[in-house]
Amino acid sequence: MRGFESEVENNRNELQEFVYRFCHNSIWSAVSTYLYTYPTALNLNMCRIHYPDSAILQDMMLEYTANISIDEDHLNFDAILSCTIELHEDNPYSGIRTAETSQWLIASCSATITDKLDGLTISEIKPWQKEYKGLSH
Repeated sequence: MRGFESEVENNRNELQEFVYRFCHNSIWSAVSTYLYTYPTALNLNMCRIHYPDSAILQDMMLEYTANISIDEDHLNFDAILSCTIELHEDNPYSGIRTAETSQWLIASCSATITDKLDGLTISEIKPWQKEYKGLSH
């Protein structure tokens, strides 16, 4: 059984390496666009800014992949990301305020792979929650 666990861990490491090498820039762009479009979609309960006018991605790291499936030449997976985000709020009472927050997000991805990466689609980005049912790292 130990050999099987080792093989599964090796496959997961290879997938994470693939995501870093070939998908990172596309996922970064999609997350940046998501944050620009929906700055208030984040969990900001513990942040001093609760209603940001804008959110800018500063850093993003792949924590793990989950819900991995392969269908012929399509690889589907969720990328669980830890992100550092800069928030801006223009408050009429206190002026322009900025803050930085760390958030985990889920990017649902589908990659078309032949002898190379032919395409990557990020179908959904949403905040990660403790109730997330993806595979653990």
